[in-house]
Amino acid sequence: MDVEKIQKLNNLIKECKEFNLTQNPSEIIELEKSPEMSDNERLLRKLQFSIKNNNDEIESLKKSINLLREEIKDLKARRKEEIQAEFTSNQEKSQATLKASEEKQEKFISNKNIDRNNVAPADVSIENIFYYGQK
Repeated sequence: MDVEKIQKLNNLIKECKEFNLTQNPSEIIELEKSPEMSDNERLLRKLQFSIKNNNDEIESLKKSINLLREEIKDLKARRKEEIQAEFTSNQEKSQATLKASEEKQEKFISNKNIDRNNVAPADVSIENIFYYGQK
């Protein structure tokens, strides 16, 4: 073999390793030594290996993308449930606060001055007027 052929063969092996076309350099050497393969056939074979590897990589990327999409859907569903739960808890708190304020208003209204002399009913209750001992 000439030095040129060896260099071409080494370059071919490097290219094949770079593109992950083959792991075994002996396969490349055998293909290179075969006299029936022309340069076009070799190029075609390289392209076929490259296309196959690229298709495999594309499929693996598609699978990972689909997994990520499913994870995103799950996260969105969980977040929606959290927001729903937070909303219901806030709504319950506001209803409890509203109920408490209504009770305070009712107490305030019951203690409000009702006569023209501005005397509250609590001030003139029977217990305050007629005291008979223990409370």
